[in-house]
Amino acid sequence: QGLSVGGQLAGSYVLSIEQSTATNRGFRGSICDASAVGGFLLATAVSTVVRSFLTEEEVNEWGWRAPFWFSLLIAPALYHIVKQTEESKFWSERTNQKEHQEEIREQAHQTNPAVMDLLASPFRRRQLAGMIGILGTCTSGFYMIFMWTPLYLANLRGLIS
Repeated sequence: QGLSVGGQLAGSYVLSIEQSTATNRGFRGSICDASAVGGFLLATAVSTVVRSFLTEEEVNEWGWRAPFWFSLLIAPALYHIVKQTEESKFWSERTNQKEHQEEIREQAHQTNPAVMDLLASPFRRRQLAGMIGILGTCTSGFYMIFMWTPLYLANLRGLIS
């Protein structure tokens, strides 16, 4: 789940919003959130089915692999969807802009790396620290709700079996 959410969710936001119109941009962006939560629900359903049909010893020995086997069934369909998706018009425009920017940079002989440029300004350093703080807070809240709380309820409180 972590690789899926971390690796594909951000790209799906960008692609969905870039290919949408102003009237349906919010809806298409919200589909990305809903699909991430749907993925968690599907993973929970598969785990529940595995645990209901197998004993605890079977799950510990080999049954934990069953959800991965299930993912092999849907992987070809997902590959087909990704392969058939077209790049957005903004991507091609940005590729052209990059070519022009590289020509301009070569003429200007700009040698500062982007990291040095980012850290050179106190304002940009504050922006960077603020964004790390905001994203760290959001991410830790997400993991507290979806990862730590179920483990806490199951192992320490015995509420979920």
